Amino acid sequence: MEVSKSKKTDTIEILNSLTNLRNSSLEEEEFWFEYLESISLLTKSNLSFIVKKDEELTLFQEYDDASIDDISKDSIYNNISSLVQRSSQNTYAYEKSNFQNRHIVAIKIDSIEEKSEFFLCFLIENNNKNEFTNVILRAILCKDVPFAYFNNKNKSKAVEVYQSNDMNDIDEQEENDLTSVVELINYIVSENKFKLSIMKLVDELCTRYNANRVSIGWEFNQYVTPKAISHVEDFLKSSYSSKALEAIYEEAYEQDSEIFYPEDKDSDLITNAHKIYLKDNKLLNLYTFPIRLEDEIIGVISLEFKESELSFSSLETIRLALNLIAPILNNIYTHDQNIFKKSLVKTEKMSKNFFGPQKSLLKLSTILVSILFLWIIFGKLEYKVESVTNLQTDNISYVSAPFDGIVQEVFVDSGDDVEKGKKLLAFDDKEMILKKLEINADLIRYDTEAEKARSQRKLADMQIALAKKEQSEANLKKLNYFLEKAELKSPFDGIIIEGDKEKLLGSPFSKGDILIQIAKPTDLYAKLKVQEEYIDEIKVGQIAELNLLSRPHEYFNVKVEKIIPMANVDDENGNVFTIKVVFLDEVKPWMRPGMSGIAKIKIEQRPVYWILTHKISDFLHMHVWW
Repeated sequence: MEVSKSKKTDTIEILNSLTNLRNSSLEEEEFWFEYLESISLLTKSNLSFIVKKDEELTLFQEYDDASIDDISKDSIYNNISSLVQRSSQNTYAYEKSNFQNRHIVAIKIDSIEEKSEFFLCFLIENNNKNEFTNVILRAILCKDVPFAYFNNKNKSKAVEVYQSNDMNDIDEQEENDLTSVVELINYIVSENKFKLSIMKLVDELCTRYNANRVSIGWEFNQYVTPKAISHVEDFLKSSYSSKALEAIYEEAYEQDSEIFYPEDKDSDLITNAHKIYLKDNKLLNLYTFPIRLEDEIIGVISLEFKESELSFSSLETIRLALNLIAPILNNIYTHDQNIFKKSLVKTEKMSKNFFGPQKSLLKLSTILVSILFLWIIFGKLEYKVESVTNLQTDNISYVSAPFDGIVQEVFVDSGDDVEKGKKLLAFDDKEMILKKLEINADLIRYDTEAEKARSQRKLADMQIALAKKEQSEANLKKLNYFLEKAELKSPFDGIIIEGDKEKLLGSPFSKGDILIQIAKPTDLYAKLKVQEEYIDEIKVGQIAELNLLSRPHEYFNVKVEKIIPMANVDDENGNVFTIKVVFLDEVKPWMRPGMSGIAKIKIEQRPVYWILTHKISDFLHMHVWW
């Protein structure tokens, strides 16, 4: 719907026009045109529209002055969903649009259909903060106009937003009150000093509602003290009257509730201070309203009447006015303080936000991150040098073949535990037994020959026979030695670390060939491979923790015993130094030579930040220098 602006330019005139729309008999299409046109004039907007939210968001009505092209309007409509969602929760919301750096504002209007929500949206400039706030407040005052119109026309079942209030009969006084809210806001916004702004506020409220006295208290450090009293320029804060006002403020503040006395005397609210104040000042009615900002009470205002009372519409208007004025007063109060007071207020607010119940998870995370950061900067940890390790032993027996032969029997296999004297394997000795029989026969023959030669007095032949006998005896001794060695036995208690039964059985061996290796596991130690960049940290006698792959859940204490001073080249780690460490704990029966794992040598306590960053620092020192 594109039209030119009408001649209505005065704010009061526009508000009166919107008020008249409440009871208008216009057709629905004409009503929406008049309503959006008046909103556009009131907010100085060149685009205003209504969106409807049920299962999805749709454009319901629109009004513009033809200064915005269709592409820009489509862009605004397509990006309105998040803004509408926020205004649904907070009554209104705004954000910067892509059109000429203007702001788009969304206000949730009073419902005109069941199960649907409606939002008034308009595009405005934000060059002046006070003016921007004032424009939004004006629009909020008019959010109930569609509800009143449709309720009056009986076009739909309106949600009972204002219980016990007949929207079909809005009297002239209420219309004046709604208009006066805007005037009151304009009146307050023009002041920069907090004292003057609240004095104007209480004087205006006192005059507009014919109250006998209006006073306001402001919260500081969770305590509300009187700051201004209508038609009184100054007062003693220590006077009985001031203390009585503090008491009624505290009742409303502590209970976070409005208190109307004597109307609330039979309610669950505590009203002792109000009762005493009413009696002492001979009042007919006493109304106390908390002033809230984002669910926090920042002040309390009271209205005193000796002969009259506030109407329901006046109560609603005062509530609306205080809700709209609260951020303005708080802004003036904050900017009107000296530097010390501003810092104190800001610190108090931050403390409330931090120690309050809101966003507990975020606060807990912040605390934990802060503690972690402080620990990294000031904390210390044991610095450890990590290296790969494997178990070794020097107490290894190599069982070799005592003569050339063939293995006939093997009694053990790799990994077997053996005791001292246990048979390991046996060679084939049949040939040697036959050879022994042959030698024994030769000995008998040589004996006979020697005796025969002696009897014939052939001394030379006797000597030859005796020499051959001695040679055969020597061969017999050698053969007996080999026969004893035909069965190899374990020299001590240990473990077979090399000697495959299948390979040994039936295989021929030459004298000196290694057949079996036996290790003594009680004499195990570990060898560590330490990279050369850490070798300067290692000293003999340092303690380390060792962890083996076979038992990763167990840790063993070892001590550096020897540092081999020459580096070796390792395919994975480059130059490494070999470190010998011995067990301080008891060597476990399941440990075997050749087992590998990780060892961490304890150096000393060092700052956490150094432990985390020293590798980067070393790299930069090594590669970035000139």
